[in-house]
Amino acid sequence: MQLLSAKTTLAFVLVVVLSSCAQLIGGNPSSEPQSFLSVSQAAKLAASDFNSIKSFDIFVEGDQHFHLLVSGTIAGSKNPLVKYFQSLDGGDTWTKPISVNAVEFPPTVSRRGSDIQIAAQGGNIVAAWQVMGEFPGMGPVAFAYSPDGGVSWNPGKPMKNQPTLLDQGYMDLAVDKQGTFHLTWLDDREERGDSQALRYSQSLDGGRTWVAEKTLVEKVCTCCWTAIATSGGEQVDILYRAVEPRDMVMVQSPDGGNSWRQLSAVGQFGWQFVGCPHAGGAVQAVERKGVKVFHSLVWTGDQTSKGLYYLQSTDNGRSWSIPKKMDDSRAKLGDLAVKDASRVAVVWDSASEEGIDVFFSSSADGGRFWAKPRRLTKKGAIAKYPRITATSRGYRVFWTEKALTGQSLATTLIVD
Repeated sequence: MQLLSAKTTLAFVLVVVLSSCAQLIGGNPSSEPQSFLSVSQAAKLAASDFNSIKSFDIFVEGDQHFHLLVSGTIAGSKNPLVKYFQSLDGGDTWTKPISVNAVEFPPTVSRRGSDIQIAAQGGNIVAAWQVMGEFPGMGPVAFAYSPDGGVSWNPGKPMKNQPTLLDQGYMDLAVDKQGTFHLTWLDDREERGDSQALRYSQSLDGGRTWVAEKTLVEKVCTCCWTAIATSGGEQVDILYRAVEPRDMVMVQSPDGGNSWRQLSAVGQFGWQFVGCPHAGGAVQAVERKGVKVFHSLVWTGDQTSKGLYYLQSTDNGRSWSIPKKMDDSRAKLGDLAVKDASRVAVVWDSASEEGIDVFFSSSADGGRFWAKPRRLTKKGAIAKYPRITATSRGYRVFWTEKALTGQSLATTLIVD
């Protein structure tokens, strides 16, 4: 595929920042580098293809191979298209977009907070998103797969027992080292109204077909996105928001999705709330000195502890560390990336009277101490739902930002 020049598609702003002493959350010393180079990208990625971005997802294969799936509208059409981009150099340059949703797909209804999904391994790429069903803004999940690294796309078959009139959203898609693709989502086929169920399915053939789905938890919060972690071997972990209390909880499969067990809450805030906060979480695992360490980011609306928190587990998710608050109580929608056993970073959005900003913080000692939050957006921006990935060069952050014509996609590279 032909790579587009960064000069023509991405506007770069280079900023050099020298810091003699990193300021930290908690005020403790850290092994954060005393000087760093920050490369911010005021990019309107895919601006030539979309008038407005509705949804996106990013997946990193290896170190520098980025897979980007974007849904958005073009001039003269109200129905969002789904297009695929990839970058072989960590996001500096991108391929020309390739259309994913052919004419046989119903209109896409995925949106920020209930985003389209992508995962890839060794030339096999799988995409999943929500399409229009019987009612406006609601519908089942649809699949597409590419067996040739994104050059061509084909519709995947529905799950074996998938009802056609369901509203299936708030999904996450992942792939393990064995090449099995794992999908989780929420739906309320029981029509309870005040809760949904956590469902799960997997594909063993690169997204062409999907096994019969399983119900993992009968009642969960209705509209908070899920998160999957595949950390080597056959273990699969899913983070979701419970009903009572409204804390984040993890469910775990030790055998590749065949059996599941309930784990403890990731941060036991005891939040009692009737309704949905529209805020999911993030979880990743890495091995440190022979021990699997889970890194997680969760939000609570409990009035005594409202805010976004980082936690970790060193006993396979059975218990979690004391929650560490990221910034003040305005921080809400976040994501995290684990670079190696020592380095982890988080991003989040935070609303103020001037707008909604995206912030970044990192730790160089495995999550013990954190650098002072840094704002990535211009003052007065309206930016939400940031995503972060890790490469050998640093952290690449993506988010959508409101523009005069609609939602645009921006991305920043932070070199550490």
